Amino acid sequence: FRAFELLHLHLDLRAEFGPPGPGAGSRGLSGTAVLDLRCLEPEGAAELRLDSHPCLEVTAAALRRERPGSEEPPAEPVSFYTQPFSHYGQALCVSFPQPCRAAERLQVLLTYRVGEGPGVCWLAPEQTAGKKKPFVYTQGQAVLNRAFFPCFDTPAVKYKYSALIEEPGVG
Repeated sequence: FRAFELLHLHLDLRAEFGPPGPGAGSRGLSGTAVLDLRCLEPEGAAELRLDSHPCLEVTAAALRRERPGSEEPPAEPVSFYTQPFSHYGQALCVSFPQPCRAAERLQVLLTYRVGEGPGVCWLAPEQTAGKKKPFVYTQGQAVLNRAFFPCFDTPAVKYKYSALIEEPGVG
């Protein structure tokens, strides 16, 4: 969080109300996190390090850089990896093909899925007030945001966010 300023975070997710546990068709949230960033490093940066959690599986990462005269430049796939960090999370490292420059604005797009974990809580229909529909909610206190979406999960970082959650099959 010292190398980049997070200007905006947008989540575009789909809630899947399947059975608990791993595997196809199980309950989870999947979609993309789009991070609008500004590089703060005077010498530039070749990598973005975010807080994450083992319950969160990133399947793709892409980088979109501002280009003069271009309305929305194309996003190019970039490599990423995770590193152990602590018992409550891990580091998600996104590598840039060319280092970003100081003050450069860029977007990082992360495609991911999260199922069972400490940041997303699932209730079966019988656990809800109406006892007819399932329910999902998230908890972001302490260091639980990293178990819901890749981010700078520290009280020192404040940013604007937006979210779109689709819930197909639950009417």
